[in-house]
Amino acid sequence: MRELWRILNTKCEQASTLASHALDEPLSWTDRLALAGHTLICRSCREFARQLQLLHRAAATAGTTEERLPEAARSRIANTLRDPDSPSPPLKPDPPLTQSGD
Repeated sequence: MRELWRILNTKCEQASTLASHALDEPLSWTDRLALAGHTLICRSCREFARQLQLLHRAAATAGTTEERLPEAARSRIANTLRDPDSPSPPLKPDPPLTQSGD
C-alpha cells in the first residue's frame, strides 16, 4: 500500500531523478510506473525527460568523429600558450575543419 501511495504522489524532483537514473540503469517496476504516471500528467517533467534523452544520445555520439583544427590555428594557439604577451599576427581565415582520416 505504501508503494502505491509513493507511485501516486511522485513529485517533480523525484520524477526528474528517476528520468536521469533511467538513462543509466533499469528502473524497478514501481519506479517505472511512478515516472510514467507522473510524466503522463506533468508536462514539464515530460519535456524534461525528453530533453534529457536527447542530451544523453548527443553525448553518446559526441567525439565519434574527430575534427582537427587547421595547422595555422593550432600553431597560433601553441604560440600564445608559450608566450601570452607576444603580439599575435593578424588573423587570416582558416581553412575549414577536416575530419581525421581524410
